[in-house]
Amino acid sequence: MNVFADYHHSGLYHSLSLLFEKRLGGILYSPVGREWYDQGYWRYSEDPKIVHDYLETEIETAHDLGWISWDRYDPIKTGEHEYSITEAGSKFMLRRITLEQFKKMDFDYVVPTIYNNEEPFLRLRDKFQPKAKMLRNFGNCDEVTTGKIPNLLNSTCQWPTREDYTTQLDRGKFNSVTWRQEIDTNVFNWARPPCSKTIRSLLGDPKGSLDYPTWAHHKQALWEFKWLMHGPGGDAGFLMERDLANAFKNSDFIWQVKFRGDGFGHTLHHAYACGRPCIIRGSYYKECIGEPLLVHDYSCIDLEKETFNGFLRKMRYWAEPDHLLEMSKNAYGLFKQEVNFDKEFEDVKAFLERAK
Repeated sequence: MNVFADYHHSGLYHSLSLLFEKRLGGILYSPVGREWYDQGYWRYSEDPKIVHDYLETEIETAHDLGWISWDRYDPIKTGEHEYSITEAGSKFMLRRITLEQFKKMDFDYVVPTIYNNEEPFLRLRDKFQPKAKMLRNFGNCDEVTTGKIPNLLNSTCQWPTREDYTTQLDRGKFNSVTWRQEIDTNVFNWARPPCSKTIRSLLGDPKGSLDYPTWAHHKQALWEFKWLMHGPGGDAGFLMERDLANAFKNSDFIWQVKFRGDGFGHTLHHAYACGRPCIIRGSYYKECIGEPLLVHDYSCIDLEKETFNGFLRKMRYWAEPDHLLEMSKNAYGLFKQEVNFDKEFEDVKAFLERAK
C-alpha cells in the first residue's frame, strides 16, 4: 500500500505514519521539490519563504529556517529525500518524493490534510493516479472543504462546512469516520508527578496568545510556583522533539489556555496520557474532541469556574503532593477511559474498506 499526503503538521503526519505504516503495513510519502508548487499541485501557502522551507530544502541542511526548523526533529538521512526523524519522542520515517517520482509510482490513497491542497491533490490524482482513492483529513477547528472528496477522516467533533463557513455538508453523501490522531503511548504514558510546583506552557505562540496577560497575572500571584513558557519569546526556549515527553512528565500542571481550543489537540492528549492535569478555559474546549478529559476540580482547573482568588486557592490545594497525585491519577484515568486507539483503528479500517 502506497499513500501520499501533504506534510504541514508533524504530529498529524506522525499519526498518519502510525496508521498507514505501523498498523496497515503501507508506506507513506510526502512531496519535495519546487515543481510541486510551480505546476500547481501544492498550495499550502503562496509565501515564497514557506514554499522554500517545505519543498526546496534538504532537511539535513535546513537549520533555523524560522518557519519550520528541522533541527528540532534530529533528522538522519537514510536515502534520497528520506530521513529518520523524531517527533514527540518517537522515531519514524519521513519519505519525500519528487513530482516525477510520484508519476512513476502507484498509489492507493491520496490524502490532503488542509483545504488549500484539496483542489490541487484532486487534479494530481485525476491526472496521474486515477485508481487512487481520495481521503480528506480534518484536524482543526472550523474546517472548510470543497465537498468534492467523498471520504472524510475527521479528528474533531465538528462537522466541516463548505467554503462559505455556514453551509454544512450533507453527512449522508459522505463516507466518514471520527478518529483521534494516534500518539505513541509507549512514550507518553503514566508517570508520577514530580511535585515541584511546575506549571509549563507549550503553546505555539505563547506571547501572541489572547490569554498571555492571564498567564503573566497569575504567574505574579503564584510566585512560589515555577512557571516555564516554551515557544517563541518564551523564557524556557524551544524544546527538541526528543525531550517533549520528559517535559510533560517533569511538570505538575500544563497551561493549555488556548483560544478556540483544538480540533484534535496533541498537547492536551500528550498531557493526559502522562497524567498531567491542565489549566484551561472550558469554553475554549466546548464541543472539542478533548472536552471529555476536562472535568473541573477533578482532572483540570478551569479558570472560568473560579474567581481569581479562588483559582489561587485551588492551585495551592491541588499542588500539595497527595492532592496532586489524586488529580494526576484522575487525568490519566479519563485518558484511559476516553481514548482507545485500537478500537478507533478498527473504525478506520472499516472506513477505508468503504472508501469510494
